[in-house]
Amino acid sequence: MVNAGLFYYNDNNGLMITAMYNIIGKRIVAVGRPSPNEWEDIPNIYEMPRNLFDLAISKKLNDNFEIKLGLKDLLNEQFKTIQTVNTTVNMADLTGGTDTNTKHFKRDQIVKAYQPGRYFTLGITYKF
Repeated sequence: MVNAGLFYYNDNNGLMITAMYNIIGKRIVAVGRPSPNEWEDIPNIYEMPRNLFDLAISKKLNDNFEIKLGLKDLLNEQFKTIQTVNTTVNMADLTGGTDTNTKHFKRDQIVKAYQPGRYFTLGITYKF
């Protein structure tokens, strides 16, 4: 996980800029289930790493008014969860003994994938 931020503030003109960068690392989102038969195991589901970049800008227009702009997830990288299947199957267990070979399976299968989208906000504050 990486978190970094840059902050700028100018008291003379009331300008504030905040830039935030995060890397979300690989993490478990659902725990799998082992089975006595290896080929029946349900593997863990992992959220895959992605980068996030947020920006916030605010400007005081005078003593009473301030305008704010927020930009979230500007990179809009894909959110993806995967399971890794890695197992050896004795085919005799599945075919009633007619096929005595063993087969090895290893693959990543995508459970969910989507673009989360960017999020923009604009606000005006009036202080009386």
